[in-house]
Amino acid sequence: MLMLVKTAAWIAFVGLACAPGVRAQRGGLAAADVARYEAAVGAMRAGAPRQAAVELRALARRYPANFAVAESLGLAEGRTGDRAAAERWLKRAAALRPDLALAHDNLGVAEMAAGHVPEAIEEFQAAVRAQPDDFEGWNDLGQALAGRRELRAAVAAWERAWRLRPTSAVGYNLALARHELGEDAAAAAVLGSAPAFAADAAAQSLWGDVEEGLGRYQAAIGHLQRAQALAPSEAHVFRLGLELLRHWTLPPARAVLEAGRRDYPASVRIGLALALTEYGVGASDEALPLLAQVLEQAPAQPGLLDFLGAVCAGTNAGTAACGRLVTFAAAHPHNGAAAAYAAAVAIERIVRAGGAANTAALAPAHALVQRALALAPHLAEAHLQAGQLAAAEGRWPAAVRQLEYAHQLRPADDRIEFHLAQAYARNGQAALAQAALARHQAALAREQHAFDERYAAIQAFVVQLK
Repeated sequence: MLMLVKTAAWIAFVGLACAPGVRAQRGGLAAADVARYEAAVGAMRAGAPRQAAVELRALARRYPANFAVAESLGLAEGRTGDRAAAERWLKRAAALRPDLALAHDNLGVAEMAAGHVPEAIEEFQAAVRAQPDDFEGWNDLGQALAGRRELRAAVAAWERAWRLRPTSAVGYNLALARHELGEDAAAAAVLGSAPAFAADAAAQSLWGDVEEGLGRYQAAIGHLQRAQALAPSEAHVFRLGLELLRHWTLPPARAVLEAGRRDYPASVRIGLALALTEYGVGASDEALPLLAQVLEQAPAQPGLLDFLGAVCAGTNAGTAACGRLVTFAAAHPHNGAAAAYAAAVAIERIVRAGGAANTAALAPAHALVQRALALAPHLAEAHLQAGQLAAAEGRWPAAVRQLEYAHQLRPADDRIEFHLAQAYARNGQAALAQAALARHQAALAREQHAFDERYAAIQAFVVQLK
């Protein structure tokens, strides 16, 4: 996402000396009214725009063709929050003096504030036509164009502004737009040309992304570390940890993200990145509780429920972290997938404890399965757990029916194939059991690949969170 440094603003209050030929205009101000005008300007500068607007409205009624009055009244109305009035008076001023870049600049800012971006672009373009060295016009034009994702045109405008006045804000926006366009060498040239960026945390963070785009991993880490040192923040620690994770520099990533988790415990993206790092170093016992915490913090996080459900489907079901899936399902009674994964944990625990023959012990699992089937009738996991529950109770024909439907919904799933083979065997269907067992063996390697794909998908999502 393009996150620009916003610099578009009213340029200045117009003094009579700033409007060439204003005294020669039709309706020039009388001496006493010049004093009233300057008093209004003073009130505006003193932070009293409403007082200024009252005086300027009176002058505007007397001098409807005076540019300085119309322009200043438009600015005063803008400061009071009356955007419609500001736009109306600034339009009048621009019509009175179309040769002045300042008039078009201020009107463009008013149009932007009103959400009239095409009109704002036209005004900024008129400003730079009237005055090709108008820094504010080029800068504001770049921002308006970038807001419409017209990045190539925005870059051209900011290049002009950068040559006129190489401010940090313009340089940052120019480098960011270049980076968004994939022109990281040009972005790095901009960032390297301004000494001020060495002490600018936002610029250092962007510079890290630019170096990553150029394939200079060590340089990227250096800039991201500098950003965090200059301005410690959740965003900077996440980006640094992510850069380390992205290149499988896992021990340093773990250290950075663990510190970030302590400092920013509410950060979902840091928690998710740390969980992935723990998986990467083989510390699943640490990863599971983190995944459960993040799921509770962000229940709508794409792919996370399915990933945690898959992790908890087997031997991990007995862990406290996987037990939180049952709590999660209770807290989200309209989530069919949550009910299905919670049922998987509940059934696995009951079977392992030898309580499959205990009707009372199976009651919570029955409730979860029924809810999952009602809310998500075409979810393979729901039918898999319905089959598992029927198998635990020795209802083999029912188990076969549910597992066959789960197989139709999710073919080549090794868990479904395994349990279906068992159900066929116990139901006296030996040939079908052999076929399902063969499919199970073939699916095992694919399932690990699918798990890796789910891991990679979540990792890719974390990268997008930057």
